[in-house]
Amino acid sequence: VIERPASVVKELVENSIDAKSDSISIVVEDGGKKLIEVTDNGMGMSHEDAILAIERHTTSKISTAADLFNIATLGFRGEALASIVSVAVVDIITKTKESELGTHLRVEGGKITINEQISAPVGTRVSVKNLFYNVPVRRKFLKSTTTEFNHISEYVTKLALSHSEVSVTLKHNGKSIIAVQKGNLLSRIAMIFGNTIAKGCIKIQKSKETYSVNGYIAKPELSRKSRDYLYIFVNSRPIASQLITDAVLSGYGTSIPDKRYPVVFLFLEVPPQDIDVNIHPTK
Repeated sequence: VIERPASVVKELVENSIDAKSDSISIVVEDGGKKLIEVTDNGMGMSHEDAILAIERHTTSKISTAADLFNIATLGFRGEALASIVSVAVVDIITKTKESELGTHLRVEGGKITINEQISAPVGTRVSVKNLFYNVPVRRKFLKSTTTEFNHISEYVTKLALSHSEVSVTLKHNGKSIIAVQKGNLLSRIAMIFGNTIAKGCIKIQKSKETYSVNGYIAKPELSRKSRDYLYIFVNSRPIASQLITDAVLSGYGTSIPDKRYPVVFLFLEVPPQDIDVNIHPTK
């Protein structure tokens, strides 16, 4: 599950989304190799659940085998936290609205070294320090700080686009990189990509039975040299699909020069049972 710092950010932030947070703060140092800290204002965990959450194969997001065929949450396996705490020094501070006190756990290499109840706000903060400190071979294969942070920034951008109801901040080495407030998709596009792209966007919306396609496509004159601005989501999950990409490029036809690519923010909604998230998107 955990290949690089961006994997940690993805898993922690998806937990925050599933916990009904509407404000998520991400702090990163040294491209995530030194520190990744994700703070949310979600529902939090009880003391018992916090201890259980770091065990393998424990999840509160499915309760029956049938739920696997109707996945509506971003996480569901119960693997992520267990994988993270086994390869880093992790502090978890969490509190539910019903609890008088919050829980502070410190887990080092999979073993709990601090387990105490403390004052804390409702929500969860997870600090991941010194990733792969106990697996030097994997740490050696991490790329440069810039490369690792670019992977994190790319993921957070996709998250910000797919969840415009959540305010998101991302800081790297003390510098603010992304700071977007709650709003609609177009305002979020403006916040991240600038007013020029937002003003050049054309709204698209089409639905049929239980399927829908909506979002924005930019005018041909705003085309780019790479496919990096082709954002495609299925049920709010970012995906890479050659089939859909080819369909979009075919739609633009000759209005975009050869080796240029459009700016597209495309959201597909399908019944959960019609997509197998074990296969695609890659997870």
